[in-house]
Amino acid sequence: MRIFIGLISSNGSGKTIWMKLPAGLVRQTEGEIYVDGKKIGRKTKAVVSYLQDNPSFDGWMKVEDALRFYELFYPDFELDRCLRK
Repeated sequence: MRIFIGLISSNGSGKTIWMKLPAGLVRQTEGEIYVDGKKIGRKTKAVVSYLQDNPSFDGWMKVEDALRFYELFYPDFELDRCLRK
């Protein structure tokens, strides 16, 4: 089962941070967050995705650099599959 969540609220209300927390992209300062009963970590990154609306790569990165980053950062990233047309 897949769950998709959309948040609508005013600017500065914490929507982005709220979505980045379970994806493991920022650390919480208080409390605990669980995904499928597990604390956020390497195992939960395989089931939580976060897609932002603007590019998240450094300005010096080329497409090849970004793909290598994904390959190193995400254990289930398949470079061959990504490059297929």
